[in-house]
Amino acid sequence: MEHRNVLVHSARQFVEEHGHRRLGELYSNYPEAYDKVYNFLFHIRYGSRLWMVSTETLMGDFWEQIRESEAVCDFIMTLTAELRLALVRDIANGETHGDWQKLCRSVATAYGSWGVLENRRGATTAIDEDTYVRLPQAGVLEELLRENPWFVTLYFCNHIPLLAQRGQAS
Repeated sequence: MEHRNVLVHSARQFVEEHGHRRLGELYSNYPEAYDKVYNFLFHIRYGSRLWMVSTETLMGDFWEQIRESEAVCDFIMTLTAELRLALVRDIANGETHGDWQKLCRSVATAYGSWGVLENRRGATTAIDEDTYVRLPQAGVLEELLRENPWFVTLYFCNHIPLLAQRGQAS
């Protein structure tokens, strides 16, 4: 793919590399924590619908799942901090502009609803209206992502190959 978004590609690669490293450390030193994190990542990848998260309440449901396990919370929040540190230009002064803001906008654009569904009659979309209205609006999702940076990490954990197969962390 020649015209890929370099920032998104870099963030995906960052999450994969750093997540895999952290998961490998858990596997070697804390097998119980590894199992909890692995199971959570498996659930995010195969048992959740991140593409339908369109409100703070739905996002909060994911946060509750993260908070159920100290190991999962530590994994996601540390990985998020590492990603933000790599992308935020002036984190010390609270500046969340620059690459981090662009990344949030890219993710929101990708997951946000497509076009405007004003009248189903004559619309060219094949998506039924019930599903379509549940898709997040890009602007709303972008704001949610800026306020909840850990969710950006979840999106990338969902898009990379599962960080390690059970029993085969490297």
